[in-house]
Amino acid sequence: MTAHALYTQTLSEYKSRLISSPCLTLRSYCHECHVNYHGMELWLSRHGIRIRELRSSLSASSSEKPVPCFSPLVPSSAPSARPSSSSDMLYGINITFPDGVIISIKQGSSFGIHRFIDLYNRKIQEEQSCLL
Repeated sequence: MTAHALYTQTLSEYKSRLISSPCLTLRSYCHECHVNYHGMELWLSRHGIRIRELRSSLSASSSEKPVPCFSPLVPSSAPSARPSSSSDMLYGINITFPDGVIISIKQGSSFGIHRFIDLYNRKIQEEQSCLL
């Protein structure tokens, strides 16, 4: 494989990896692929390709597609029934309430977590109404 083909292939694969891992550096990617980083830098400069411009163009194109930060906690069954399907389970949940309390939950159903949040909010409202 010629240097031109190797660097072209490395650059295209780096672009595709950069979309899923925006913090990936070219140096570390070249190290993973066993490609000489300094040779890659020289090749990029000869072809007028700048990594900063590449990163900014990729981040601009990926920012057009908003990624949801939260998934709604909507019970999948009736309120009286306890969902038991494994697809309804949530893992590694951290909840920060407005009063500063942080709760870490290892595993729970969306229904159970929703009930817990409602119960906590009601308890806080009761305490606040007692103070008034």
